[in-house]
Amino acid sequence: MNPSLLVFRLPSIVDAQRFATTPEGATAPVTPHFVYCGTWLKDVYFLLRAFTLVKAQGYACKFRIVGGWTEERRAAILKYAAEQNLSPDDIVLTGVVDERALEVYYKTAAALLTPLWNDDRSLTRLPNKLGEYLASGSPVVACKIGDLTDFLIDDVNACLAEPGDERDFAERMISVLRDPGRAREIGVAGQQACIDHLDYRAYIPRLSQFFVDCIEARS
Repeated sequence: MNPSLLVFRLPSIVDAQRFATTPEGATAPVTPHFVYCGTWLKDVYFLLRAFTLVKAQGYACKFRIVGGWTEERRAAILKYAAEQNLSPDDIVLTGVVDERALEVYYKTAAALLTPLWNDDRSLTRLPNKLGEYLASGSPVVACKIGDLTDFLIDDVNACLAEPGDERDFAERMISVLRDPGRAREIGVAGQQACIDHLDYRAYIPRLSQFFVDCIEARS
């Protein structure tokens, strides 16, 4: 439509070494916790519906939501959870946490959740938190859409559901609980994918060459 339009591609970038070791004293909770970090109410409602489907299959687990919420939004989340027949004990609203607590939540999660949708926004972005999710080495449950499909493969280095399909998303969550050993393998493979594609060090050679090209073009 417009050949002169410049399109900028900005990847999710992370320091993968930040998550190379498990924080001292961090232990996985007895009851598996799924973790979502963010403040998108649409995402949370979707995940609550998926979590309800997981619980309906008889799995003991909790849903930890990390992020700052107003009291009004917290009440809305708990009300929506109750409407899905979830108990207050099923949901953990942590509020804002420091970096160490966030790293512990990531490293000890049964899986880290990031739903995506079949819309322009999800087609043209890479969630910022995806890098940190993958770097932690915990399995990631996301959706098959957008740029992440360039390097993430379902049941290889992530668990990828159809976008916006809560039943399919719930199945991926259940697979993590059903086979923890396989889930750990997927998490390790996802961590390597992060190092290869999202760690800032992976961009150093290309960025260096870009600077060289700019200098040479002016000489």
